[in-house]
Amino acid sequence: TYDVGASLTYARSFGEADLSVTLAVYNLFNNTRVTAVDQDLQTDIGNELNPTFRYGTDYQTPRYAQLKVKVDF
Repeated sequence: TYDVGASLTYARSFGEADLSVTLAVYNLFNNTRVTAVDQDLQTDIGNELNPTFRYGTDYQTPRYAQLKVKVDF
């Protein structure tokens, strides 16, 4: 699997104060690849076969963004 992210920062000074605004986007292409698989062939009860054997149980985190505002004075 791979994950591509991007961030953009805007910085400005106001006298003695410094403002910084950052927008970060994670999993930019919104990949949803499987990261874990059900590996149990048989269930715990009896000898029945597990219907979810070899199906994905965990996936990549979907795209999300973070906005950060910072003021130094």
